[in-house]
Amino acid sequence: MPTDQYRINVTWGNREDALSQCAECLARTLEDLFHLEPSLNTWYELGFNRKKALQKFITASDAQELLRLLEASQQAQIRASGNRKLGASLALWTGQSDTESSRLSVICGLTAGDINTPLRNSINIVLPASGAVRERMKDVNWLAAVLGKLVERWRPDKGGIYSSFQTARQRNMEGNWISWVSFIAGPPDRLQAAIGESAEVIPLENWGSLLRALQEPFNYKNEDHWRILESLQQAVLRSGLDQFSINAKFPLAC
Repeated sequence: MPTDQYRINVTWGNREDALSQCAECLARTLEDLFHLEPSLNTWYELGFNRKKALQKFITASDAQELLRLLEASQQAQIRASGNRKLGASLALWTGQSDTESSRLSVICGLTAGDINTPLRNSINIVLPASGAVRERMKDVNWLAAVLGKLVERWRPDKGGIYSSFQTARQRNMEGNWISWVSFIAGPPDRLQAAIGESAEVIPLENWGSLLRALQEPFNYKNEDHWRILESLQQAVLRSGLDQFSINAKFPLAC
């Protein structure tokens, strides 16, 4: 039976962040992850195969090294497409076995996103598929803490903790980004009024709230979990908060 893969994801629309800012925020994000989970202390740039990737050790706290990697990515994008508005991207992993490693990817500085270009600025963290670290990371309090840090660093429009099975089932649904822990931009009191007492709202200073739909890890076999998520999704859609954007008001500033 396939394993349900969990990921933490935040996204934001077109924003012309300098690559130096992107690199600084990424360095701080990697430090945040280490403080929240000590096993996340070693990172490598993804390569064509495991042997080559393990030769690409990076110093996670070195913003200048991360900047060089982002600049190289941007130049490769320009050579391949001729488009200077695609920003830069970088993919990292922690070097354990395929099922026990964590992965992180970033797209930053993108200004060319539109209806015909589905790319968005984003941070995506994929949790291990098995092992003791996965079990620690599945803790809802841990996941909420990571999501809160990502919002603080990157000032996204949307974000959440997603299950691969949840994503597959909701792919064609309207507003499919509501998850078991979600970031909702906009006034916390407006969100609380929209959902009542059906879930926990955790205000984040200046830039929205975390919406904790579940107090336990999402289980795709649990129909009660599906009902809770779908009910909250409809409440947020009715409130209009799914269209709320903060990235123009709060540009990236680590």
